[in-house]
Amino acid sequence: MNGNDDYLHINEQSDNPLLSDKNSRLALNYGLDRNSYIQLATNNVYTAANTLVMPLVSGVEKTYGEEYTLDSYPLDGDKDKALDYLQKAMDDQGIANASDITITLTTTDQESSKKIAEVVQELWQDTLGINVEVQQVTYANIYGEVLPNGDYEIAYAGWGPDYSDPYTYLDLFRGDNPYNYSKYQNDQVDELLKASQTETDAKTRMDELNQAEQLILDDGA
Repeated sequence: MNGNDDYLHINEQSDNPLLSDKNSRLALNYGLDRNSYIQLATNNVYTAANTLVMPLVSGVEKTYGEEYTLDSYPLDGDKDKALDYLQKAMDDQGIANASDITITLTTTDQESSKKIAEVVQELWQDTLGINVEVQQVTYANIYGEVLPNGDYEIAYAGWGPDYSDPYTYLDLFRGDNPYNYSKYQNDQVDELLKASQTETDAKTRMDELNQAEQLILDDGA
């Protein structure tokens, strides 16, 4: 089954206090034009997405995408919302100007990853007026040290599903999952994911997973 996700881990426990602020994470999400990203970074080879779970995985009777909808970020981004959330975050953190903000985006030293990072850098800088620095490390280093140790602010990575079920995507955001590289913690999400493991009614279980995904999106994780 195909359905790999490429996304940006926003390290909520990094040394940059801005990233623990939900408003700043929402600003980054609304401030990214995913359609432009796909065009510029991949020459439209891949498909823009604004959710975590691949719509084609199994739902209850149909596919997950046919049975459930989610309230998420526009694929073209929303500059007004992004700037509004950024201003709230700046007010919370006592930051006067967007130009005073610097965020580091870490990726591997592969040429394709460098291109991806530079596209994200340009889109965020143009939309939000912040500074984005690109840091490159080796592939072995990013998965051997950088991500496991949380030694980054934002990092480009991805995930391939192990089986055709939403849980394989959402489990990565469970608080005690060692692969939760965003250091994301939401007790309600954890409770829903735990409940889904023992729920015997298929519809109730899928509802729990859908609720968990919506919460993760709402938090800008």
